Amino acid sequence: MAMTFAQAPVPIDKDPRYRLELENDVVRLFNVTLPPGDVSLLHTHTHDTITLELSNDAIWTESEIGERHESTSKIGRVTSNTDYSERPRSHRVGNVGKMPFHELCIEMMKAPGASSKEKLLDGDMSRFSKVLDNDYAIAYRIRLAPGESTGRHVYRRPALMIRLPDGGFEWLEEGSDRELQNPPDARTESTLVVIVFK
Repeated sequence: MAMTFAQAPVPIDKDPRYRLELENDVVRLFNVTLPPGDVSLLHTHTHDTITLELSNDAIWTESEIGERHESTSKIGRVTSNTDYSERPRSHRVGNVGKMPFHELCIEMMKAPGASSKEKLLDGDMSRFSKVLDNDYAIAYRIRLAPGESTGRHVYRRPALMIRLPDGGFEWLEEGSDRELQNPPDARTESTLVVIVFK
């Protein structure tokens, strides 16, 4: 027998746990936070997404018909769902961990633009490790020891540069020129995720 919820599904931007932090013609970026024991509203995804996890927590997701799946988030994991635009779905998320659950949910606001064979970045890619490649974007993880640099890169497509683990981000317009460096006096390795949109 299917389970029913007292609450009707809401659009994702009406769920208070999904805070809209960036919106343009390419993406909408939501900063998602759930304290321990908290549960999101039943909300509907209508756009394809890329998700970047920013915490290590035990969570569950439950569909609008009551199907529940448990999982564990992992800082830096990048995943995507590329069928929401064709088959919108509603679910809610609960945090059963001891720390706040935190992730960035990035909605794709337009169709893919470039072939996956097209070069999206100019520069030395030796410090860039590919962690996702789908019809919308390529995501790279960059780790820099104290004093290390990526050298300069020109982004041929728009991109999001996201700092781990706090999720601080910068939007890069097409044609942006950047060099990433971890200062020589830094005490730890610096980790970023760069998502370049096709």
